[in-house]
Amino acid sequence: MATEKSTDSTGSAFEKVTTQDSTGTCFVLMPFGGYFDLRFKNVYKPAIGAANLSCIRADSLFGPSPIMSDIWKNIQSSGPLLADMTGQNANVFYELGLAHAIGKPVVLVSETMDDVPFDLRPYRVITFDKNEPSWGAQLQKAITASLEETMREPIGQCRKCFEKSFPVRRRSRTNSARELIISKGNSNN
Repeated sequence: MATEKSTDSTGSAFEKVTTQDSTGTCFVLMPFGGYFDLRFKNVYKPAIGAANLSCIRADSLFGPSPIMSDIWKNIQSSGPLLADMTGQNANVFYELGLAHAIGKPVVLVSETMDDVPFDLRPYRVITFDKNEPSWGAQLQKAITASLEETMREPIGQCRKCFEKSFPVRRRSRTNSARELIISKGNSNN
């Protein structure tokens, strides 16, 4: 982490904390405990490693800072992210929302599409069937392929669907509210 001295628009000095760029890291968003830990160890870590990325999960962060601060820093500084939506864990969806809001590419995984909310169904989601004997190897292969594709073309993997150009209309002091409403109503935007 580095600090940079800067000033805001009022001229007040402050220190801006920047995180180290970790684009060679995949931050994993998923629940902890039980079979999730086994899935992380036996499937996700090897799949991420095969894509030449190191992986990190929030339960491996042991700093003295608040955990949400560490999660936010890792979401921002990591390369692609992996989100396991199995079980509809609220923390995973919160962190996924943060990642999408800043345009981070995220590989989405779920045991079933029933765990994927309506808003996320248009995205490609890697699903797996634990009743299939080779489900772990198949999932690992699919994750590696998706991460490699994402790293080849990181721009456009997520951001475009969240970027919408909204015309900025600046109201001059001479425009009345009525004129502003009329001009917006006549706009083709």
